[in-house]
Amino acid sequence: MFLSNTLELLRRIVYYPGRDPKMEKRVEERGIHLDIPRGYAVFAEGDRAIGLAKHEPTRFFLVVHLPGARHLDSATVATLRDSLAGVYYEGERILPATVVTETLHLGERNVLVLTGAWEHPQDLRGGAFRMYAWTERGETVLLDTGVFAPDRQRKMPLLLRLQVIAGTFRFLDEGGPK
Repeated sequence: MFLSNTLELLRRIVYYPGRDPKMEKRVEERGIHLDIPRGYAVFAEGDRAIGLAKHEPTRFFLVVHLPGARHLDSATVATLRDSLAGVYYEGERILPATVVTETLHLGERNVLVLTGAWEHPQDLRGGAFRMYAWTERGETVLLDTGVFAPDRQRKMPLLLRLQVIAGTFRFLDEGGPK
């Protein structure tokens, strides 16, 4: 009950500025939908991927849906995240000793979640991340969220705000309110 109330409060905070229909259309070009709050800008794009970020402090998410349902366990998802980071995040990587794995309910699906720290070894920077992974409709969906906020001790509230956005994921032909 406490977590659901907290997520509801965070949902109100995240969407207080309103949603950004132009950014939602950019996401929809990939056959998926997310409710995007105002203030996010695209930092990476591909046929089946899009990354958005907001600053002060920096929070970002990358959603990729890959053809083929893969077996997903902690090691597989960590490897997938590091390979995506090489393409979309200029080479950052997970710090394996920090990773905690759990399964949780996101939107209307059960997902594997990795939470931990990332680093960019060349730039000497890092932060916290949460990677959500699941298979659906013969595809593997990876939704990576992260923060870079060196001046903040508590990163989890920022990650939970990103979880609110992640929970709005759906394939376009699923219908539902926009």
